[in-house]
Amino acid sequence: MPPTPFRARIFAFVPICCFLFVLFTGIAMAFYPGGVKTDHGTQGYSFLVNFFSDLGRRTALNGQPNPVAASLFQYALTLAGLGLMLFFGAFGNLFSGGLVTRVVALWGGALGILSGACFVGVAAFPVDFSPRMHGTCVIWAFRFFLLAVLPFIALIFSQKRYPKTGAWLFVTFALLLTAYIQLLTFGPNSGTPGGLIIQVTGQKVIVYTSVVCVWLQSVLARRFLQQKLAA
Repeated sequence: MPPTPFRARIFAFVPICCFLFVLFTGIAMAFYPGGVKTDHGTQGYSFLVNFFSDLGRRTALNGQPNPVAASLFQYALTLAGLGLMLFFGAFGNLFSGGLVTRVVALWGGALGILSGACFVGVAAFPVDFSPRMHGTCVIWAFRFFLLAVLPFIALIFSQKRYPKTGAWLFVTFALLLTAYIQLLTFGPNSGTPGGLIIQVTGQKVIVYTSVVCVWLQSVLARRFLQQKLAA
């Protein structure tokens, strides 16, 4: 399928989604009233002790209403999830070749879309209202993300024209994401002060790494499409 200007516009839009996610969650942190999982009496948001999900609570852990931060978090994560769905929908149609290439690309794209949908689910089910659904959406968002990235690593290495930088970007991200899923599944209990810091730090690292990875991959994909259109 030949590249289209619409697909290039998607890759231009996705970095905007990444930027707005960082911006909205950053502002939300300033409005979070306070409280962490192991100490409900703290004030404000602690970057290394509060999860991102704490921003989405309708009632902060210190018992105060949290309407501003919760709304900003919901907007940010919904936008990020939709951006991820658009990214993988476009990225899955980027690679030309035989039947195997097309099937693998569409499979990876579909898994990426599921990941984005799960991130939207994280926003839709606040941790203080639907903790089970929230937790399920979180773990599957990252699992689907990893499963989506893996086939694209092989596809990029198999392509002659797409920059191999994109493959190594996904390789690095896949290693970090694998480590984070292991931390999330088998890591220390976040109910202890030390375990909480480890889990929160791991979450911050993988979330911002995800943002950077998708941002840079969108830039590479857009340049690739522009070069094909100009050829």
